[in-house]
Amino acid sequence: MTGTVGKFISNFVDVILQPIAELLLVVAVVVFLWGIFEFIKGADNETTREEGKSHMLWGLVGIFIMISAIPIINVALKTFGISTKEVEKTNLKLEKGTDINVKL
Repeated sequence: MTGTVGKFISNFVDVILQPIAELLLVVAVVVFLWGIFEFIKGADNETTREEGKSHMLWGLVGIFIMISAIPIINVALKTFGISTKEVEKTNLKLEKGTDINVKL
């Protein structure tokens, strides 16, 4: 799929979907680290420790989901023949006037 639809999907994944997935991965890591902090800080309080455990668990779940989502998206795109890093051919001129087509 190299037409307009393929380029649109490629740009959508590169510009919107990939950064959102990376942001959600960062959020999951922050939730996990916050759970560790709560667990250690509330060592003398059972409810605080339970909240920390819960945040650590959901942080790990989020990390797993986001690490799994990125390759799944890439496999789906490759299945339909969509490249996420489409670069147009660039024409370079040598000093002697010879054209070279380079695909980056």
